[in-house]
Amino acid sequence: MQRLLVTVCLYLALPSLISAKEPKEPSNAGRVPQIAHQWGVHGLAFSPDGKYLVSAGDTPSAAILWDALTGRALRMLTAHEKSVVSVVFGPDGKSIATGSDDGTAIVWETQSGKLIRTFRPHAGEVTCLAFSPDGETLATGTCFFWHLDLWGIRSGQRLHALKGHKGCINSLAFSPDGKTVATASADHKIMIWDAKTGELLRTLDPERGNIGFISFSSDGKRLAFESGWGVFVIDSFSGKQLASPTARNSIVDAVEFSADGKELVLGCRDGKVVILNAQTWKEIRTFRGEAPSFGAIALSRDGTQLASTSGLASIVIWDTRTGNKAFTLTGVQDRETKAEGTKKIR
Repeated sequence: MQRLLVTVCLYLALPSLISAKEPKEPSNAGRVPQIAHQWGVHGLAFSPDGKYLVSAGDTPSAAILWDALTGRALRMLTAHEKSVVSVVFGPDGKSIATGSDDGTAIVWETQSGKLIRTFRPHAGEVTCLAFSPDGETLATGTCFFWHLDLWGIRSGQRLHALKGHKGCINSLAFSPDGKTVATASADHKIMIWDAKTGELLRTLDPERGNIGFISFSSDGKRLAFESGWGVFVIDSFSGKQLASPTARNSIVDAVEFSADGKELVLGCRDGKVVILNAQTWKEIRTFRGEAPSFGAIALSRDGTQLASTSGLASIVIWDTRTGNKAFTLTGVQDRETKAEGTKKIR
């Protein structure tokens, strides 16, 4: 419902955006006219080496794998029957997991696009997912029966079906050491689970409304999250609030700590992306998209590439060192061949 309302608001805003003067782009900002999402981009993720970007979207109901260095679309992952709403790379970059409104999570081989395994949680859309740091476990969260499921990648078996939340699980994250999983919910709570036994270790109640995206710092001691009340950073053990960074009057839809924990990235509904110093919370750099968006973001592991959504279906890749736009990924109609669940660009 929340995603639908954002989509409607963005749609209504488009006429004024189209009539406005388009911002001048840097000379090296190449537009790539090719297959892309035609409506709605909900998730972005870089491969660990920064060579690839994968995006999840509505139309088509697929994930798209991009060459992050050239902006070229490489293939589409097309086995889902409804919108793909979450996506993540495995820790070694050899696999991709996608979650969909059709109630399934699928693991794919990155290089070939081959479907490796399909997981079917209890019911409802798979709103979020994450690989464990060792790549052996996939965690999925749902929005119907509010389950957290832990799956064995090799066996394909459900290891734990965990229920504790009283609302949609909006996001989840493994701690950097892989020992715990944090889930954030519309019930206003964050729950910390033992990743091996499935035991609920503690419940954090920040009293900040519907909690959306969450992200662990690199040492696992802090959790950043966004809610309707703003952005907050808390102690991941006690739940004590440590900071409340801002994005200068923008509504934040996504947060992500950098891999080294030194920066916090905020994705905003007005198309802006802000990078903050994760100690002082001062603004380091701001990237301004061309149109309001869903606020999805991804930061490469080395911190040199940033991907963000722009408008309803475009993706922008930024060079964080210069602040320049490297590519705008926006597509035309599908003219590709289809083979075994994927569409490979010729």
